[in-house]
Amino acid sequence: MNEAELKIRLPLKLNSNEPYVIDRFLDSIEKRLDVLDYRLSEISIPTLILWGKEDKIFSFDHALRFHKEIKNSKLVAFENCGHMPQLEKAEKFNQEVLQFL
Repeated sequence: MNEAELKIRLPLKLNSNEPYVIDRFLDSIEKRLDVLDYRLSEISIPTLILWGKEDKIFSFDHALRFHKEIKNSKLVAFENCGHMPQLEKAEKFNQEVLQFL
């Protein structure tokens, strides 16, 4: 994560009011590792990845990496959508989940 990205993401994380999210995020910065790095390929079950293309907390590049590294994954990208497709695009989100299940 470069400094410019950190300046954008850190305030968003700290304002999330989610202690677990804040702790994990700060821990990953301190260790200079994403908590999932080197482990995504261990996922072997079918996996649905739902991502807003305009997510300002985790860029769409993360979704592409997850999809590439998780065998048997399906990536669904939501246009004009940020970090919360389950709220921003609820109908399409629910359709995708039901179809996947």
